[in-house]
Amino acid sequence: MSHLARRGTISGTRRTVQVTDPDADFKPISYSSVAAARTAMGAPSDANYVVWNHDGQSLEQVFASLGANDILVLPERAQPYPINSSNGFMASGIASITGAGPDGDDPANRTPIVSNGRLWFSMSRARRGVLGMGPGAVIQPTNSGWTAPEQPKPLYSYNSAGTRLQELVGSQNKLMEVDHDDGFFANFTLKGRDFGGVTYHGLSFGSGKDGTIRRIHFDESWRGTGGIPNIETGALTFLSNSYIIENCLFTCNELAASSPIMWNRTLGGTMRMVKTTKPTVGMITFWKCGGVNTFENVYSTGLKIGVNLEENIAGFTLNWTGGYLRLTDGQAGFHLNINPSGGSEVIRFTNVEVSPNGYTANAMSAHVYTTTGTQKRSDVSWSNGTVSYVPSVNWIA
Repeated sequence: MSHLARRGTISGTRRTVQVTDPDADFKPISYSSVAAARTAMGAPSDANYVVWNHDGQSLEQVFASLGANDILVLPERAQPYPINSSNGFMASGIASITGAGPDGDDPANRTPIVSNGRLWFSMSRARRGVLGMGPGAVIQPTNSGWTAPEQPKPLYSYNSAGTRLQELVGSQNKLMEVDHDDGFFANFTLKGRDFGGVTYHGLSFGSGKDGTIRRIHFDESWRGTGGIPNIETGALTFLSNSYIIENCLFTCNELAASSPIMWNRTLGGTMRMVKTTKPTVGMITFWKCGGVNTFENVYSTGLKIGVNLEENIAGFTLNWTGGYLRLTDGQAGFHLNINPSGGSEVIRFTNVEVSPNGYTANAMSAHVYTTTGTQKRSDVSWSNGTVSYVPSVNWIA
């Protein structure tokens, strides 16, 4: 793997040591002017750029004051830009949700929710997006002392009268969401923190919203405790439409980090020069997605499963060129975990390093589950060697 290393100097009385950051290609870069940052990040030319001048306010307070087409610019500084966590994950028209334990639906045991007309189980909602001026532009929720329990399943919401409104499927919580249908976020660091057992996403794009994400370090910016609803979460999540992800690093929390990136019913997109570290559970995952998905120089580390490809629709294609897909949980895992209920999925790996597996030496392991007699062997290939199609009875030619 070739990186453009960022170098620094450590000086002593006897020697000078050069320090190289091996992850420099996946992190923010400092710029001296907004114009330079906009050009380098390929920021939208039709957006308005508002430079932070709001000390004493939280990000959500500032976002609420901006216009629909505004991108907030964050200069580098010593202290983080605060997401106020004291009200938890707020949601319009919701007073409480099911609490933890067998009596979670008892009104006395429900988890209270602060109602906020701008938000849907979020701590902040950007207008069109955020542009940072470098690695010193750090966004982080405040240490307010607010906590909540892990979300149960099933999970229901209630209004102020105590009436059940709907079942909530999947973790709804996120640090940041976006108003605009073409959101843009670039060149900053997003950090999280623990809030008890509750799980949450980092940055989420809602239904019908395209997303462009460049040079963001997702630094333990999400918490997830399982690979199933409602406790599976991602640092970055998409619900429909398309995506561009470039030069980003996803650093997992060592104790509670699930699937770093989650695509839900998206229509295709591009991911280039991206690195994910090992989660505690889960994997990068596509669910009911379509279109052509192009990965270039993506470096992903998983546990037992590398990529989950679940119920994707006819025509779904993943073309992955360069980088690696590594599994760390011994020899027992699958590089690809496929449920082809929507039709045979096309997956082409070209010059991608994969870790050894327990099925065939120097092979990429592809596992089909639940749906048999649909996935074609000819639709899954790896240029570096052979593919181990398991179990063989679930595959067709």
